[in-house]
Amino acid sequence: MNNLLRVYAKEHPTLLLSICYFIVTIIGVIYSYFYYAEFGIEILKFADLSDYLLASILEPLSIVVFVFWVIFYLLSFKLELWARKKFNGYGRFVERTMKPKYSDPILFCLAIIVITVIFVKNLAIDNTLKIKAGNFDDYSALLPNDKDEQKLAFLGSSSRFSFFYDLDLNEAIVIPVESIAYMKKKLPIESVKAQTEKESASENDTVK
Repeated sequence: MNNLLRVYAKEHPTLLLSICYFIVTIIGVIYSYFYYAEFGIEILKFADLSDYLLASILEPLSIVVFVFWVIFYLLSFKLELWARKKFNGYGRFVERTMKPKYSDPILFCLAIIVITVIFVKNLAIDNTLKIKAGNFDDYSALLPNDKDEQKLAFLGSSSRFSFFYDLDLNEAIVIPVESIAYMKKKLPIESVKAQTEKESASENDTVK
């Protein structure tokens, strides 16, 4: 199996990269689905094909999850092969009784898929709980039919829609991108102070 993977990677590198990108994209789509579902938004109805293709970029966490599982899988596979060679008794036991049932890479991959979906779902739910608790980047946006800016939590966007959460009203807002006049993000006080101190230091250096 180890040699087969090496040969396949050398003979079909482009296809292998495409498969990896497809898996990362699927992880991004799964995260987005559970994330927006917590706000009552059926993201699949608002997303276009381009949004699915860019899911891995819009949700960089999917790349981290994918890389983690690839490393974990390779290390586990190498460790299992090493154990077979190192411990003859274990190797014979696996070859005779457990190989078809427990050491099949396909079954191991299926187990990883299930664990990944559960992990991504829990992570998405945790992130939504933080937003609902008021831990989010403050944005002010001028929305249609409003004269004043509204302070909202910016959840994300697709190619055609932007998604907000109104903490006071406890409701999600879906608005076409072209209907938003503008958005402003208020920087934390610490960032403003740091920027001011940096500018002051630069002015002092210039004077000297």
